[in-house]
Amino acid sequence: MLVPQFASSVSAAPALSPATQTVVASIGGVITPTATFMVTEITGTKTFGITPALPAGLTMNSTTGVVSGAPSVSLANTTFTIVVSDGSVSALATLSLTVNELTAQQVAVAPTSQAVSGKIGTAMIATSAISAPLITGIKYFSISPKLPNGLTMNSATGVVSGTPVGTASQLIYIIAVSDGVKYGISTLRIAISGPFALSPSTQTVTGQVGKAIVETALLTSTSLAANRTYSISPKLPSGLVLHATKGIVYGTPLVGLASTTFTVTATVGSQTAISTISISIVGAVGAIPQAGNRAGCGAATIGGRLVQSIKPTDAELPSTNFACAVNVGVRARGITVAMATAGVVTNPDVSQYLTTASRVNGGSITKNLVVSSKAGVQRSQFTNLRRGTWFITVRATSATGVLVGTWTSSQFRIG
Repeated sequence: MLVPQFASSVSAAPALSPATQTVVASIGGVITPTATFMVTEITGTKTFGITPALPAGLTMNSTTGVVSGAPSVSLANTTFTIVVSDGSVSALATLSLTVNELTAQQVAVAPTSQAVSGKIGTAMIATSAISAPLITGIKYFSISPKLPNGLTMNSATGVVSGTPVGTASQLIYIIAVSDGVKYGISTLRIAISGPFALSPSTQTVTGQVGKAIVETALLTSTSLAANRTYSISPKLPSGLVLHATKGIVYGTPLVGLASTTFTVTATVGSQTAISTISISIVGAVGAIPQAGNRAGCGAATIGGRLVQSIKPTDAELPSTNFACAVNVGVRARGITVAMATAGVVTNPDVSQYLTTASRVNGGSITKNLVVSSKAGVQRSQFTNLRRGTWFITVRATSATGVLVGTWTSSQFRIG
C-alpha cells in the first residue's frame, strides 16, 4: 500500500543576536553604545523596548535597540530584558548593567607645602594662592583641622590670612581643592607664638656733650630667640652707637639733645620686640661760664629809665650753656630783654634765643635773637604793648633747633 509523503513546514523561532551583553560604567562617564542587534524571523516593522527602566542618563533607540548615554546615578549590577516585536512575534535579549560611584582623580597642585609663623595681635603674612591648572571645573577649597582663632581661608583661592588671637603649636593643616571630578592636596604648617618682650622695657639716659655716657643695660628676652639683631629709631645723636647684637647704647655724645624717646627693635626672622630709651644730652662742661661762674662775661645791661628790672640769679638759670646773665627791663609801654653771652665761638651749643613776651589774659609776641660770634650783650625790644600782666620766656636753641635751656621770668605789670 502506498503511503503519501508530506514535506515539513516548521520555521525557526524569532531571535536576537547578541542574546546577552554586559556594560560597566561610572557616574558621569559616557558608555560605549551597546551592539546593534541582528533580528531573525521577525519580518514586520520592529520596535524595541527594555525593562526595567534604564537609570537616568541612559536611553535606548527604539528602532535599533542600542543603549547609549552617560549615567548620572549609581546602579548595582542589574539584568535588563530587551524585547523586540513587530506586533505578531517577538524576541528577547538581556543586558547586564553596573554603574559605579565616581572615583575622583588626584592631580598636582602648587605649592605642595607652605610654612608660616606669626604672633598674637599682629597680622600674619598671607600664604600663597594654590594653583591647580588640571582642575578645570569650579574649584572649592577646604582646610582641616580648624584654623587658629583669627585666621581664615579664602574658599576660592586657598589663601590663609588674618590676625591670630591665640597661640598655636606647629600643626600641619591639609588644604584640599576639588571640582567634584579631580582634587589636589597641599599642606600648611602654622606656628603662632605669644607677644614678644624685651627687658628692661624702658630706660633713661642723661649725658653731657664730650663726656662718655653710662651705657644702657643689656637687653634680654625670655620669649624671643637669642640670635637677635637690634635697630633703633630715630637716628642716635652724633657720637652715640647702638650695639647690633646686644641692644646697648654707648659712646660719647658730640651734640646736645633735648629729651627724646628712641625705640630699640629686636628682630629674629619675622618676630620682633621693642624697648624704649629716653635720651637727653646737655651742653659741654666749661664751654661758656656756667651758672655761678661769670668769668669773661659782661653784665646784661639795659640802660635808660625803667619802671622795673628783673634779673634772675645764677641759681635760677638753666644749668646748661644758657647765658651769662639775663635782665628784663620793664618800661611804661614796653619791655627790653638783655642777654649777656660768650658768643657762638666759645659756646657752639647755642645759636639763637627765642624771646617771647606773653600777656596773662591772652596774646604773645616772639622775637628771634641770633647769638653773635663774639661775647657781648644782645637785646630784644617789645614796644607799644597793651596794659596788663606780662611775663617773659627765653628759650635757647642750637643751630639744628635742639632746645638747650628755658628760663621764665616772674610776672609784671605794663601800664
